[in-house]
Amino acid sequence: MKLIIIGPSLSGKTTLINELRKDNDFSISEMDELLTALNEGEYPLDVNYKNNVLVPQIIEKILDQKDIIFFTNTNYFSEKDLKNAKNTGFKIIQLDVDYQELMGRNLNRVNNENYEDMSPWLKGMLAYQNEIQKKGLVDEIIDANKPISETINHLKKYF
Repeated sequence: MKLIIIGPSLSGKTTLINELRKDNDFSISEMDELLTALNEGEYPLDVNYKNNVLVPQIIEKILDQKDIIFFTNTNYFSEKDLKNAKNTGFKIIQLDVDYQELMGRNLNRVNNENYEDMSPWLKGMLAYQNEIQKKGLVDEIIDANKPISETINHLKKYF
């Protein structure tokens, strides 16, 4: 099983990872966790270092895996990376959440969970999602506007 699951911030990736790790022994990994691990336990704040040094290392490592469920935010995988992933047997799954739902989740997190405001980047993340869809790089789109249990059940079809 080789899956790359791409979703914008606030699409439920962390919640999905936590739920899947409770009940399964799948090899599950996530971009932010690996970025932090490669950067000596600190999330990299230097965007150039993160995107030009760490991300390519992570992508190379992930594409060499034989069995992995990998969650990532948008924009880390280039078109070329996604084509390489598909050529090595990965299925690309996209978590689809509409803009208004993302804005509502963002407002909730900012007001109640002390999170950074992601609203300036959401339209760009959705544009990336649309672009990779148009280029035929997505194998499946999961409606992540729905409750997490439904999203998990849809995702488990690939396990």
